[in-house]
Amino acid sequence: MCRAWPACAPYPSSLPEPGDRGPKALVNADFPVVVPGVTGNAWAIPRPAETPRRLVLEGGFAVDDGRHRRLDERARVLGFDELPSYMQARCDAGFSVPRIASELEVREWQVQAALARSGVRLASRRQRLAAQRRRYTEERIADRVAALGFVDIGAYLADRVVQRGWLLAEVAAELAAQRVTVRRLLDRYGIRRVRRTPAERAASESGRRVQAVGWQARRAARLAELGFQDLAGYLYARQVEQGWSVKRMRAELGVGRRWLVGEMRRLGLRP
Repeated sequence: MCRAWPACAPYPSSLPEPGDRGPKALVNADFPVVVPGVTGNAWAIPRPAETPRRLVLEGGFAVDDGRHRRLDERARVLGFDELPSYMQARCDAGFSVPRIASELEVREWQVQAALARSGVRLASRRQRLAAQRRRYTEERIADRVAALGFVDIGAYLADRVVQRGWLLAEVAAELAAQRVTVRRLLDRYGIRRVRRTPAERAASESGRRVQAVGWQARRAARLAELGFQDLAGYLYARQVEQGWSVKRMRAELGVGRRWLVGEMRRLGLRP
């Protein structure tokens, strides 16, 4: 098949000689040959015109096969704005990697990769177990509060502590929880009492009276063990006759300095 010469290209002016060898055997022409653009020559294909507009990418980019996007969508379904906030909240609550993977409906290695991307680090095993115990306790308390007819724990505490003036011991007994747990919940929901309730003051006075009776019985037993009938006889023998110091008498009786000095002043043994 012969290639047709373009209309603008004349025939060559000379033919190769019989003695020409190599490149000289090619057809020589005395004029420039117009080559169609389909030949692929750079000078035959014009370069596109330059445009003043440019697209610049800043901040970098990463190739994602869709897993990260699916995790973000799952975190939004669970009530979080983004995946890192979900991860941080679950780690603070003591969730383990298998538990997070089960909630996100993915595999554990995907959770590990998401933790690495988010920069969230799991707490130590001891801290995670403590957080899990607190979470289980609060879930049980929430069920108990719901059974009592309250919307949430905050509403229950406001009713029992602020409106009714219950003691912490009473709240703890109703919730079957420790007092430290009740205090932590009060701090979380911002519930404070400025003054003690009448019930608290009465309980405090009763406790002090019971404590005073107990201390008096123990002091009397100690004095009888040392061979004295009362404190006055002990102080006269130890301080006046033997010259003991307050520190030495305190150590023998097992009492506080303030109480002992007060009793000595009451008996006239100390100015």
